[in-house]
Amino acid sequence: MARTGIVVPIVMGSLLIPGGAAFAGQDKTSEAAMAVAQRKAQCPGCEFDFISKSPAESARRGLVTVGVGDPQGGGYAMIMGYTGSRWGVLWEGNGSTRDVESLPGRIAICMNDGGWTNIRKGPGLNYRRVGKVSNPTIKKAFEVRLTAPRGRHEGVAWYRISFNGRPAWVQNLRTLTSPRGSAARSCQDWRKYWARSQ
Repeated sequence: MARTGIVVPIVMGSLLIPGGAAFAGQDKTSEAAMAVAQRKAQCPGCEFDFISKSPAESARRGLVTVGVGDPQGGGYAMIMGYTGSRWGVLWEGNGSTRDVESLPGRIAICMNDGGWTNIRKGPGLNYRRVGKVSNPTIKKAFEVRLTAPRGRHEGVAWYRISFNGRPAWVQNLRTLTSPRGSAARSCQDWRKYWARSQ
């Protein structure tokens, strides 16, 4: 996704933060997310502002969107996700993303035709499967946990949902946020997106 007037270094692979007291852990606050966004953007003179409607509440749920404005024109958005101990970049670029913007919100859980999406006990593939969704379904997302910050592709995060009356987690790459209309219609958009990105 192209940006106008700004070149931003991308974090590759896992979230690597240098050791030391200043980086021992970060609070799950919008202020801490903003500080990380400003450091990662490496854009002196840029203006930073929250795009999330309620940044304090969104940060508590693990996700904050920060706008980065270049004083010479242009800008982009950085979606910051919380790993459980630190903030990292989940997505950055211009325009909209089919992935995430802020919480709370509804998500459509999607799958390929004839397929399914696994629901897990915790935020990661290493957690056991507690069920699967075989039909497009809309759920409320209560929290998000970043597990792989942005590298060459969008980062990987997990949404906490209620599944069969219990907390469970679904991977963001299998979802569409801000579903429009029915779950089936929203998941048609999801399939179009993934067909282009393959």
